[in-house]
Amino acid sequence: MHLHDAMVEVLRKRSGGRAHRADIADAINRKRLFVRKDGGLLPPNQVSARASKHRDLFRVLGDGFIALR
Repeated sequence: MHLHDAMVEVLRKRSGGRAHRADIADAINRKRLFVRKDGGLLPPNQVSARASKHRDLFRVLGDGFIALR
């Protein structure tokens, strides 16, 4: 699964379709929805970067919050 797909899955299960980037990263790591090539844990800043890259899917709300479009 691609990271942005994992983020969508997590956000769809959240009330209001929004969450803090750290909470999104924690949920993805816990459920193993996305695994980095180096096997390390997904950091919250990578979630933010992917949200910024996929503006068609996500809104970056500030204070680390991300929402589905």
